[in-house]
Amino acid sequence: MLLDSPSPRRRRRSPRRGPAAPAEAAGGAGFLGPAHVLEIRSAQRLARVAPDGPGAPAATWARLALAGPATLRPGDTALVAARGAATYVIGILATAEPATLTTPSGATVTATGAAAAEVVQVRSRQGQLVAEYHPHSGKTVVSVDGDLEFVSAKGGISLRAARAITLVADRLDTAVRTTVSASENTYETVGQLKQVQAGRTRTLVKGSCLLQARDAFLRTEEDFKVDGRQIHLG
Repeated sequence: MLLDSPSPRRRRRSPRRGPAAPAEAAGGAGFLGPAHVLEIRSAQRLARVAPDGPGAPAATWARLALAGPATLRPGDTALVAARGAATYVIGILATAEPATLTTPSGATVTATGAAAAEVVQVRSRQGQLVAEYHPHSGKTVVSVDGDLEFVSAKGGISLRAARAITLVADRLDTAVRTTVSASENTYETVGQLKQVQAGRTRTLVKGSCLLQARDAFLRTEEDFKVDGRQIHLG
């Protein structure tokens, strides 16, 4: 009896695989398009950008990959290339133009920068800086060439500071009806002459009172009284 020999098993050929895809492709399809620049960190060569357009990723930090002397500033529109977790700024599409308000006299109010770098400037019609405000730090600088006047027709004017208030001037003139001041300590230094001209003077001291001078003169047109439990001379 002849037995049929078993047919040989066919080996399945595994499909040929192409070259492995880059690891960055696993994170997404990538993005190439415009992005709004929010913040710059020059030391780390990083920029926080918000890509714009369909399928654009969320705002993220991108590494600056600009060639030449190009400078990126907050508010600019940059060309961003993103692939997976890697995002790069590879070009500048448009620079931010400061928003300017011009008055009929020619004075201007300009807002430059964005986010932490925003600065608001007020300039005169000659282009001189009058005031500058930094919203991020809260600092305000007022600079004028002419006179500066504060007027409150019915209310008061209050100056408050957490730290020191400094006045620097060639001359300080005050004209008030009543002056009231209160302090823990008062130190005053006069290089030359200090003169007080008054109808009456009164000095009340709880503790000791010291008057020290190289020469001292006390002169009255009428009575001169000295009253004390003990009086020491010499």
